[in-house]
Amino acid sequence: KNSNNFSVFGSVSYDFTDQWTLSLDARFQQEDIEVSVPETGLNQQDDFDSFLPRLLAEYQHNDDTLFYFSAAKGNKPGTFIPSAPPEFLTVDEEEMWSYELGSKMSGMDGRLNFQGAFYYIDWTDQTFRFIDPDPQFGSYFINAGETEVVGLDLSLVASLTDNLSATLAYSW
Repeated sequence: KNSNNFSVFGSVSYDFTDQWTLSLDARFQQEDIEVSVPETGLNQQDDFDSFLPRLLAEYQHNDDTLFYFSAAKGNKPGTFIPSAPPEFLTVDEEEMWSYELGSKMSGMDGRLNFQGAFYYIDWTDQTFRFIDPDPQFGSYFINAGETEVVGLDLSLVASLTDNLSATLAYSW
C-alpha cells in the first residue's frame, strides 16, 4: 500500500462586539492511495478528497459565562482492503456532521465550574468489520451504516482545596 497525503487548513475569527465572536475554519485534504498485490494481480488506485468546514459562534455574557454553538463536518478517509472480495475492495469515506449548543460557567473565583452541551451527530457511510463466512476472505471493513446521535453532557467541578477537587458529571 502506498499513500500520499496533502492537507491545507485555515481559520479566521471576527469579534463583532466585545461579547460576540464568529470563527470559521476549513480543511481540505486529499489522500492518494495505491494498492498492489502481485500474487493476485490486484492494482488499485484512487483519490479521496474532502472539504471539512467548521463554524463556531460564541457569546461571552460576562467573564464567568460563555454560550456557544458549533457546526462541523468530520471524516474518516476511504481506503482499500486487498483481502476483501472485489465488490468490497473500496471502503468509502465516512462522513459526519456534528452540531453542539452549550455553555461554560464559573463561579466562586473559578473554584466552581459548570459545563453543559447538547449535541446532534449525523454519521453516514459508517464502516464496520464484517466477518465473511468464506474463510478465503476472513474479516474486512465495509460501508454499512448510518447513525444519528443525540446527547447531553453536563459536568460540575468544584475545587475544594488547592489539592482536592470533586466532579459530578452526567451524560445522556
